[in-house]
Amino acid sequence: MIALEIRDSNSIGNDTGTATCIVVRRRDQVIVNHYLMSCLHVYGLLNVSSIQQTVPAQVLSNNQHIATYRGLGGSLNNTNTGIWSFDVALAEIESDAILNDLRARFNGLPFATWNALDTWPSSAIIHATRRENNNNAEREVPITAQNLQLLRGNQQVVRYSNANPPFNAAFRLVVKYRANTLPGDSGSPVTAQTEFGPRFLGIHIASDGQGEGYMLPAEEIINNAHLYIRGLDGDRLSLI
Repeated sequence: MIALEIRDSNSIGNDTGTATCIVVRRRDQVIVNHYLMSCLHVYGLLNVSSIQQTVPAQVLSNNQHIATYRGLGGSLNNTNTGIWSFDVALAEIESDAILNDLRARFNGLPFATWNALDTWPSSAIIHATRRENNNNAEREVPITAQNLQLLRGNQQVVRYSNANPPFNAAFRLVVKYRANTLPGDSGSPVTAQTEFGPRFLGIHIASDGQGEGYMLPAEEIINNAHLYIRGLDGDRLSLI
């Protein structure tokens, strides 16, 4: 997996997170582009500023530019707005060479997703990627998530305790679990080994700072991104 640094072109600040996966955008079955997916609040620098950034932001790995975020993402909406949130954003991968390198680094991530309405596995692995302080090297840190519970309905509340300022966002569908995550783990893919084989469960989006975390299900992302992300203009996404 890939640890990310986001640099804002307006010098508001930098943020860190983890890349989730590569997705391909199709229009009438024709490939339009490839994107590096992570959380909207990571690419939008919401942990740095309360103003969501839609200007181009550089997405870097090991100080190398790997993608550009141009505002193609969902939205985060407070619980009093009555609008569902979608904490997903897409950064454009701008060359075949970078795409091929990223695909190799995501080798092993399962393509098959989990049906959100099925009984959820009792445990899963959050594939966080962190940097060593002494040599800046990346290392994957598998974090066990337990007691997975699907929350669905009109106002499922997720607390963004590390945002500036902190806020509560309303979701239509999220999965809650117990896990010891840290700031910078947002965007990490969540997987599980099931009786049907390995499954991609979703994207880790937030933690309350007290051992409770939240995930947006992968099936929700792939099936409904074209409804939540206006800039997709109805185009569909799929994993590669």
